[in-house]
Amino acid sequence: NTNRTLASDAPDLDRFRAELRRSGWADALAQARRTLEQRLASTAAGRPVEEARDTEPTAASAPGPTPPAPPQQPEQPEPEENRPMPSTATGIAAPTPEPMAGPGTDLLRFLENAAAADRVCKTHEAVRFELLAVLFRADRQPKADSPVVDAGCTTEHGHFLYEVLGAGLSTYADLRSGAARLHEINHTLEPTADRLYLVLSQPPAEDWSAAAVHDVFGVHVLWRTPQGWGGQDTATALGLDPGQA
Repeated sequence: NTNRTLASDAPDLDRFRAELRRSGWADALAQARRTLEQRLASTAAGRPVEEARDTEPTAASAPGPTPPAPPQQPEQPEPEENRPMPSTATGIAAPTPEPMAGPGTDLLRFLENAAAADRVCKTHEAVRFELLAVLFRADRQPKADSPVVDAGCTTEHGHFLYEVLGAGLSTYADLRSGAARLHEINHTLEPTADRLYLVLSQPPAEDWSAAAVHDVFGVHVLWRTPQGWGGQDTATALGLDPGQA
């Protein structure tokens, strides 16, 4: 065996190799010899020693193809938080919304146009200013600055509202139309009047028309006369003493 071969003075090298192959140490010794040779060579060259590796590549140990790196996605900027826009002292103010047109607005515009047309008539304005003069003398402090109301005042009997008709408007149809407009004007007021007076530039054309308008519409009718004033309840309407009516 191997021990007797080594102990003899003339060892049989062929037999020794055969014994070594059978023992299974041949590959290990060959690997150790290669490692030792590499270490000696590395020491002489001043390089670090690397462990010997099998030179024969195998399918299992062979590195596969390196997969391509995924394309880098561009960095998305983080969304900024909603921030209020800075306000400045010189900012443009929002326009004031105009009131929407409606039945009340349209009616008021219609009444303004009708009043403006009436005040073009000189007779209408003469009677209106005569009415205001009487109310001022009675210390009623009438208001005549409205584009719709011809005259109005506050008395111990409540708030009175007056509508003047122009020249030649004295028939029942004219009185009925004037009474309807008085109610329309009163509808636009806040607060509404307690009494409504229709003032004519002359006596009614029909004797019965003033009473009919009062009964149907609740409107008192007054008119201008050469001597002063005529009509229903003139003393209360104009602030006159009973003897002056």
